Amino acid sequence: MNAKLILIPIFLIGSCVAQNHANDILNDVLNDVFPSDQVLRESNFETIDHPVTTVAQKNIPRQLTGNSFQPCGTRPDMVCVRKYLCKNGKVNIYGTYLIEPRMGSDCNIGLKTCCEISDKPILNPIPIRIGCGYRNKNGVGIKVKELTDDEAEFGEFPWMVLISEKMTSNGKVVKSPKCGGSLIAPTVVLTGAHCVNTTQILNYRVRAGEWESNSNAEPYPHQDRQVVEIIMHENFNAENLKNNIALLFLESPFDEAPHIKTVCLPPVNTNFDMSRCFTSSWEMKQFETGKYPKIMKKIELPVVPNAKCQNDLRQTRLGPLFKLHSSFMCAGGEIGKDTCKGNGGSPLVCPMANNPDRYYQVGVVSWGIGCGDKNVPGVYANIPHLRSWIDEQLANKEIDAKYFTILERNISEGKVVSSFKCGGSLIAPTVVLTGAHCVNSFQALNYKVRAGEWESNSNAELYPHQDRQVVEIIMHENFNAENLKNNIALLFLKTAFDAAPHIKTVCLPPVNTNFDMSRCFTSGWEMKQFGTGKYPKIMKKIELPVVPNAKCQNDLRQTPLGPLFKLHSSFMCAGGEHNKDTCSGDEGSPLVCPMANNPDRYYQVGIVSWGIGCGGENVPGVYANIPHLRSWIDEQLANRDIDVNFFTP
Repeated sequence: MNAKLILIPIFLIGSCVAQNHANDILNDVLNDVFPSDQVLRESNFETIDHPVTTVAQKNIPRQLTGNSFQPCGTRPDMVCVRKYLCKNGKVNIYGTYLIEPRMGSDCNIGLKTCCEISDKPILNPIPIRIGCGYRNKNGVGIKVKELTDDEAEFGEFPWMVLISEKMTSNGKVVKSPKCGGSLIAPTVVLTGAHCVNTTQILNYRVRAGEWESNSNAEPYPHQDRQVVEIIMHENFNAENLKNNIALLFLESPFDEAPHIKTVCLPPVNTNFDMSRCFTSSWEMKQFETGKYPKIMKKIELPVVPNAKCQNDLRQTRLGPLFKLHSSFMCAGGEIGKDTCKGNGGSPLVCPMANNPDRYYQVGVVSWGIGCGDKNVPGVYANIPHLRSWIDEQLANKEIDAKYFTILERNISEGKVVSSFKCGGSLIAPTVVLTGAHCVNSFQALNYKVRAGEWESNSNAELYPHQDRQVVEIIMHENFNAENLKNNIALLFLKTAFDAAPHIKTVCLPPVNTNFDMSRCFTSGWEMKQFGTGKYPKIMKKIELPVVPNAKCQNDLRQTPLGPLFKLHSSFMCAGGEHNKDTCSGDEGSPLVCPMANNPDRYYQVGIVSWGIGCGGENVPGVYANIPHLRSWIDEQLANRDIDVNFFTP
């Protein structure tokens, strides 16, 4: 089984002639598949030139305007709202981002539609998940109802990037889409070497966070970065595309955002045969149409074992002596489903066996025979085979492997190891308080708790940390994993933590105590800055103001949550100061405020839950509201005869 470690501040934790003839045929095929100009040809896609994200936009979602309510329709409870805030005729007031493009409306702004105001929650913000490879199956910021099966949701594959090349057209310098790629670190893109072996380095730029190529209406902006260095595999062969892999190093890191994340890379020589996997890009879906789609596409394909792939390809014009090089792998072979022209360099990703919401990149789109023919798989650069090369290049550049390597360590070589999961707080020697979203995925015995940790990679502290086994988990009966309402859980331990100077319980405030405007602290081992490539070794602390719920609701209404968003009573807010926030990796950690009559003593008032971006000015983070939930805590602990004196001053 997989053990999850919760760190509490606490961690919650045939002949010569014939062979040459076959190679000549292959080279002819490759020249046909990859024309020398390597440029996507559709002119309406060629001159994409969306504005580059500015410093002011950093970590802040695109703001919405037009928040006044214009009446519409035939009933008094109907108003004009942005289309993505309306689903099935109901306004999304609890934070899900939905688009329902409808024709015809008496709202006088084209981007709005007529929608009934309703208290019924639809969906909500996605909880922050730390680490690489998380696919956002339901999208980020918007959930588009009328997408076709082969269209990706906004942010569904957050590692997908578009590589463009400066070109001169009619005397003008334009950016022409060249290839796809994947983000494996904030400053590193993985793509095909055939994509970047013809032009000077500074002619390439990379865009992350793109979705609809001819629009800027997504809830979060794309970001562009300049390529400053390219490393191609030293054994790359431009004639037959062996070892078709390259790393692009960027001038500056991409800023962390919900729709921009890294993909995981699999261990060396991992086998994915027969796995159902996805590739994504803005590819030409139908070879005959000559049109490129506006919205990112996705295709689900099976990984084809190399022996079968080689045999299948021998039935094509490649001939019966064709050999599939070990640097290739294959996927597809299903009618009408394939990566065709325009997909070069794009990632092929497969779900992890023990976590189907999380993905490894196993291939890079390289070449194929035809497009979408039965039993004719597409050919990809083989990432498990090439992983050692990638690791060597990134180690030489001091790129942290944590960006593309699983942080949640699983059963390895027969050993069960622990992985960091969430933060939490000790409220009694045998009880930990944390977020329900932290512990709703596994059985209790998969979790352990560590108290007394400080420097995460050292045992040299004055007093040692202590680890305890979780034996029972109680989550709030009204916890909603979709919108994180009532995001609270209690973990009961097998044995009590021993009393020590550095291991104590936190106090809980009386029911409905108000802490508005108090200056408070949160702590944890979070990834404070996405672009640094480092996780802190030593526990961090951030001082933040508690934001009144009315102001917080209004502030959040200025984000993609929209002007009718309602902040549930089980939430409270803190922060809203520039570049100070609880970001990825802080989930479940406590927010503590000083007592009015004793500033050296603290109440826990919140649990880190979710947020919009990270560190945006006037965009507070959202926490579970402990004063509101205190009665529930008391009831659960009383039922287990836990002495209230452990957490009551």
